[in-house]
Amino acid sequence: MLKELPLLVWKGDASGGCEYVNQTWLDFTGLPVEAMLGQGWAEAVHPEDRGHLQRTYAEAFQTRLPMGLEFRMRHHSGEYRWVLGNGKPFYDPEGRFAGFLAACDDIHAMRTADLRIRRLTDLYAALSRTNQAIIHARDRESLFQEVCRIAVESGRFRLAWIALPDPATGGFRPAAHAGPAAAYRLGLEGCTSAADPGGMGLDALVLQEGAPRIERDLVSAAPCAACRENAVHHELRAQAAFPLRVDGRIEGSFSVFSEEPGAFDRDMIALLEEMAADISFALDHLAREERRRTAERALAVALQERQAMLEAASVAKVVPWSMDAGGNLRWGDSAGPVLGLGPVALAAQSGWPWHLLLEEDQPRLRQALREATTGLVAGADCRMRHGDGRVIWTRWTLARDGEGFRGALQDITEQHTVQEQLVQSQKLESLGTLVGGIAHDFNNLLMAILGYCEIFEGDTAFTPRQRKGLEVIHRAAHRGRDLVDRLLGFSRRVAPRRETANLNTVLSESAALLVHALSNRIRLDLRLAPDLPDASFDSSQMHQVVMNLAINARDAIEGEGVITLRSGVAPVPAETALAHRRLPGTYVFLEVEDSGCGIPPDRLRRIFEPFYSTKGAKGTGLGLSMVHGIVTEHGGFVECDSRLGAGTRLRVLLPLGHTGPVACDPDDGGPAMRILLLCGEPVRRRLATGLVQMGHQALPETSAARAAASGPTDWDLLVMDPAALDLAPAALLDRLAQGGWTGPFLLVGPDRPGALPRPASGTLSRDFSLMELIEALHLARP
Repeated sequence: MLKELPLLVWKGDASGGCEYVNQTWLDFTGLPVEAMLGQGWAEAVHPEDRGHLQRTYAEAFQTRLPMGLEFRMRHHSGEYRWVLGNGKPFYDPEGRFAGFLAACDDIHAMRTADLRIRRLTDLYAALSRTNQAIIHARDRESLFQEVCRIAVESGRFRLAWIALPDPATGGFRPAAHAGPAAAYRLGLEGCTSAADPGGMGLDALVLQEGAPRIERDLVSAAPCAACRENAVHHELRAQAAFPLRVDGRIEGSFSVFSEEPGAFDRDMIALLEEMAADISFALDHLAREERRRTAERALAVALQERQAMLEAASVAKVVPWSMDAGGNLRWGDSAGPVLGLGPVALAAQSGWPWHLLLEEDQPRLRQALREATTGLVAGADCRMRHGDGRVIWTRWTLARDGEGFRGALQDITEQHTVQEQLVQSQKLESLGTLVGGIAHDFNNLLMAILGYCEIFEGDTAFTPRQRKGLEVIHRAAHRGRDLVDRLLGFSRRVAPRRETANLNTVLSESAALLVHALSNRIRLDLRLAPDLPDASFDSSQMHQVVMNLAINARDAIEGEGVITLRSGVAPVPAETALAHRRLPGTYVFLEVEDSGCGIPPDRLRRIFEPFYSTKGAKGTGLGLSMVHGIVTEHGGFVECDSRLGAGTRLRVLLPLGHTGPVACDPDDGGPAMRILLLCGEPVRRRLATGLVQMGHQALPETSAARAAASGPTDWDLLVMDPAALDLAPAALLDRLAQGGWTGPFLLVGPDRPGALPRPASGTLSRDFSLMELIEALHLARP
């Protein structure tokens, strides 16, 4: 009965050896019965399953329990087929254990179908995840890597890669890969070149032929003979490679590997081809996106360059233009801001813009046109009407361009104004020279008059009436000498004389002179601070400052108004002092305030520029520039506050003289600091001197190691020169931090240490100025 069963029957004896197999077993294996007896039956089992089967049988033999197991057996065709074996112990009539009886069923078709279904399911999942990856892909490299990872994780392939052409070899190079057998690619050097077609791998063939290639058994494949040993080592038996295209060109290949020979059937190949097609679609999309981004970047650069050219043209106030053979004039884009013309006026117009040129300047442009017609590059300076109604000076440059003309127009109003102001300044300089000469000669005459007045004062022959007249002459001569001193000061023939004086005196004397220079509709208000401290300045120059400011105030008032002269004391905090590059502290000030029209905000920042005037043709543009220069020479600065329609206030601040260190007030930048100096000589000495002058406590030290080992510290700031330290800056900061000090520090000199525990608060050059030291301390203050 066992012989006729369609199952493979095997019977083992009590010792564990085989004592019987039926004919079905022999037909399946194609082996004689003698080869199956004893332990010979195990030779027909797949080498990968043999050990597990023998261990399972041995365990069942010992426990006398039934067993069941799926394993592969070699068919007489040479193919290994899956079988399901079930065995159970049997006993003799006396109840003694007699061995095992097992029956095996050929389940290869069912197992293969189930495996195929699982593989297709996994491949569908991989295809779905690939489409999701394509949606989120931002570049080729990340897409390649993600696709390979999905093929291994979801598709259950042992290895996946994407290969790109290698121009150097004519073969390929892997651009991305994933899987436990990824090291397989390192052994492909012998089969990636097109120089030997017989040794090329599938990817090289796909890149060359542009068609899919399937190898069902890499071990016996002729095209991959060079990598056969490599494939066996990494348990790779089958490979499928598919071309990747971009814009119809072969861009690369997509390959997957399986550990099962013949793993790729028709359905799997169709799904993998679809996966390769999706990757190609993504590459097409990424290529289009990259071309779009490249075009956008090129467009952005072109727009930036065009905008830069327009801005440059606007800054230079240059307008390109052209006129065709039909007489149509076209302006460049900068014509709007330069000429103040609207879109309608900028539209193509017929003929030259004679209506914009002043009639008396038109002959200059006509002459330039005649010269350009002869082939010359011609030019002409003409006045034009700006779009806002004012008249501007323009410089035309033009040349013949075929049957038309081409050229540029530039607004030279400022240059023309500066030139006029320079001529005016030269006139003033000449006038000053003349005035100085006259004043000098007049002073000699006054000296004679004053000398004789002093002689006659002691003469008793004069009557009271004559003596009174002599006193009038004497006083008039003294007033004349004061006038000469002012004239000499204006002509710069008197050297500046600084002395300790009081601004109240300067304001009072200036007010006495101003009364005669103001109309009866302008009131002068003098507000002097009582007990105003003295300061060091040149009284003559300060008179000149007050007069210039007051005359400007007078000119800003139309009709009735008030000019206020004011003095006082003001603290200057560190922020304000730094903005003007001055020392913080206490300053005395004089103010000139008017109730006039005010200065427009766009002109306010330029009021101290030479030759720049807010009065138009009435002013020289030198008054406030001279004021700024005088005050700066005195170590002070000027502040201006102006509002349209509400007047202007100009404040001149002069530093008070100090006989000792300048104390740091908490409101003027914070309290005095204790500052450790780790620098070489003479920088350490210069730092100590400057810090003491500013009211800080300087703590010079020559050894960084000693400073770090000194224990708890109460320094507010560390100033160190890395080149002068006997300890690395990073090590010094670490040691100080261990001792509890983590305050701010400054670095001196050009040397910059490597990595530091925390960044420096600022830097100082070794030849620092006092202002640089003030700015560095301001930034580093804790």
